[in-house]
Amino acid sequence: MELFKGRPVFPGIAEGRIRIWNRKQKLVPRRPGDPEKELLRLSEAGRAAEGELIRMAEEAAGWGGREAGEIFSACRLLFSDPAYMGRIQDMIRREQVSAEYGVFSVSEALFQEFCSMEEEYLRARSADIRDAELRLLRLLGDEAEGEVSPGPCILFAEELLPGDLLKL
Repeated sequence: MELFKGRPVFPGIAEGRIRIWNRKQKLVPRRPGDPEKELLRLSEAGRAAEGELIRMAEEAAGWGGREAGEIFSACRLLFSDPAYMGRIQDMIRREQVSAEYGVFSVSEALFQEFCSMEEEYLRARSADIRDAELRLLRLLGDEAEGEVSPGPCILFAEELLPGDLLKL
């Protein structure tokens, strides 16, 4: 018998099949890119990500009400935020790197910045940055979105983003 310890979502003791939610962190190598082509790729991935989040917001609002849908709307704002997308675009232009590397570098820096903020609300926004980063990297890489095996289980995760919850 294995024993897992962590911070529960619900109090008490649980017994059952365990599913470990392990998102693979991609290593994004620094590689050169044609700025115009990379900016176009980034723009297309940003539009696709916004479309995904609109659908997710509608789905979440359907089962959890307006507030549940607004969680995804907040993340969607990142794709039109100059502090996020603008920094990625600037890096692509200035350093002539791939869109993936720009997304990875800027997102990781912002993620660390938000994690270290004193205000809890702003620290919590780091999850939006992580979600945006992973979504853009997936879309830029033409990867299929992961699925979760069906059936009741105890979910054990180091990090669980709002978009992950809709897959459960």
